[in-house]
Amino acid sequence: MHDFENEYFFLLQEYKNGLDNPNPVPVDPLNEIPFTHKALALDSKPFMLYDNSLEYKDVADFKPLNRLPEILFHGGDLIVKEELRNAILALEIPNLAMNAISFIDYKKNQHDGLWYLAFTKLFYGWDKITRFNKAAKISGTNPLYSQAKGYSLNYLLLAKTPLQNRLLLKLDEAGDHNVIAHESIAYLFKKSGVIVLPASEYENYDPYKNDQT
Repeated sequence: MHDFENEYFFLLQEYKNGLDNPNPVPVDPLNEIPFTHKALALDSKPFMLYDNSLEYKDVADFKPLNRLPEILFHGGDLIVKEELRNAILALEIPNLAMNAISFIDYKKNQHDGLWYLAFTKLFYGWDKITRFNKAAKISGTNPLYSQAKGYSLNYLLLAKTPLQNRLLLKLDEAGDHNVIAHESIAYLFKKSGVIVLPASEYENYDPYKNDQT
């Protein structure tokens, strides 16, 4: 019997002491190349991203990291360095393309040799749970308006999926498009910029509640 809540780990962006993480966005916002979810040609030029943190933060409030993390995030997607890309490539994970990226940081320094993990197919691996608020019943509040919605991994779907096909997955919209890794490869992602969080702890996880480092 599998215990998937303890076999899988969410790969989440790390927040450090109120510092601002890089925020990669396309240099050309009108460029409609689907680098996030399709495989680009191997001989295509690296897709250009830049850190637009200063565009939505007051300069006086901007507190950048001293060093670029080993793994960057674009939403729930990961951007990794060459060494990690090669390790992932050796796993032959289906529905995963790795697109070449160049990233320009807030100091205008360009970082090459980066790879965007582009999942070409989502994994519909969530079971939706609705929990009615017991306190609402006691206070007389209509529980229909006081329900907490949570999610758990879909055991049936995971169990019938071969391990090779579920080593690294990007969850559907119910999971905010987060990426999860099987315990056998989760160690690969224990690098700066990432919280490797057990799936059993995800529902109650608050990245802003306390410093995560």
